[in-house]
Parts: sequence; C-alpha cells; structure tokens
Amino acid sequence: MKGAQLKSMQARAINEQAKMASYLRSKYDEDFSVEGPALTGSGLGAKGVWKTVAHPTNQRELNFDVSGLEDSDSFSDQYVAAIWSIEANQEFQKVFAEVYGNNVQSNASASVSLSGALVERATKVSPKYSESKSREDGFALLVNISTSKLPEDSLSEEAQRISTVIVGLRDKGIKNIHLDVRAELINNTIYTCTASQTKYGDVIPSDIMSCFIKKGAN
Repeated sequence: MKGAQLKSMQARAINEQAKMASYLRSKYDEDFSVEGPALTGSGLGAKGVWKTVAHPTNQRELNFDVSGLEDSDSFSDQYVAAIWSIEANQEFQKVFAEVYGNNVQSNASASVSLSGALVERATKVSPKYSESKSREDGFALLVNISTSKLPEDSLSEEAQRISTVIVGLRDKGIKNIHLDVRAELINNTIYTCTASQTKYGDVIPSDIMSCFIKKGAN
C-alpha cells in the first residue's frame, strides 16, 4: 500500500473508530474505549467489514466485538453477549464441575454469541440471559473444553464426560450449543471435536468418540 493510500486508510479507520464509539454511547448510554478498527473482505467491488474490539471505559476486562459494513452507518456489537457470558460461564462451570470435579488437567469455558434480531434489540436491561438462553435462534453458547495428559486408553471416558456436560447444559434449557474440544493424550497425540446443536439440523453426537479427529503428536 502506497503512502497516500495508507494515510487515506488510516483516516478512514479513525473516522470509523469515532463512529463506533458514538454508536455504542448512544445505544447503551455509557462511554466505551474502542480500538482502531481493521477493514476485512474489501475489494473487487465487494464491500468490506470494519471489525474491532471495545470495552466500557470503567470495565477494561469486558472486551467485546464491534463491526460495521464499509461505507455504512450501521453497526453491530456483542456487548450484551459479553455481559451474559459472565452468567453463562458461571452456570456452565457448575455443570462442568459436577462431571469433572477438581481435575487440574482440564480447562473449560463458555461464552455467548448473539445474532439476528436478538443482537440488535438486546440491551443491558432486557431481555435477561435466563429468558434468552433457551431461544432456538439468535443465541448460541460457545463451549470450549481442553484436557491434557490423558492416559492412552481413556479417550472414551473423556468422550463420555463431555457428553454428560452437554446433557447437563440441555437440562438447563440451552438449545443452541457450539462445542470445541481438544483432548491430548499422555503420548502427545491430540484429538479434536467441533460440533454444533442448532434448529437447522446440526447435531452434537451423543457419542463424542464419533466426532473426534486425530491430529497426531503435538
């Protein structure tokens, strides 16, 4: 990118950054710190998307994504999803602990992603996480489970534990789940599983063993 083009892009990014901050302030009635956005997917007549990360000025740890279509004043954000993720992860950790106990070789987390009409209308006040987690559209729980140093003959046991966690989440009323698993054996062989449960026919298999893909030694 030539000097003049670079300066033009930098100026556009600064302008988008200011517009995003104004959009968030207007929507949520509080101030936000917005990182400089990057333009992705632009070229050959296609509109790109400006993407960045922001956080409330008084909560630096509460980071969330913000995006907007190129040459548009229309933006979308995951601020409410970030707020709900705190409650969702607390709920998830209770389910996880019931299955895994104090297994120090396992790490897991859950977060919320919003889309469609829900991401546009959700505010800090309404609706509540508890009211929205059972939706079949617009709400997704992203679950990450990583376990290391598993005995070579215990992969099926790990698969069963994961299945039990998923059942526990469904018992909590959560219908849309995206699962991302990494299981590393003591011999450094890694197995991964990525699966989703949605209303569009995607299914997390009841037998997680059928989902595992061998990645080889670490």
